[in-house]
Amino acid sequence: MLCHVESEIARAARRLHLPVMKSSCPADGATERQRVKALLKALEADYPALRAKTLGALEKAGISGW
Repeated sequence: MLCHVESEIARAARRLHLPVMKSSCPADGATERQRVKALLKALEADYPALRAKTLGALEKAGISGW
């Protein structure tokens, strides 16, 4: 699942016919970020409002930056 910024970048790359190169980073695709993205995608299949409710909870919590 791509975030909004990632999907915009992917769309622009396709539109401009830019070559997509595999990252040489040994952790590419095997990072904690990728694992959490996959987990959220799986959870959203069962709980469609998960994203909205999670962001709403963060906003109501008064955490700086949210």
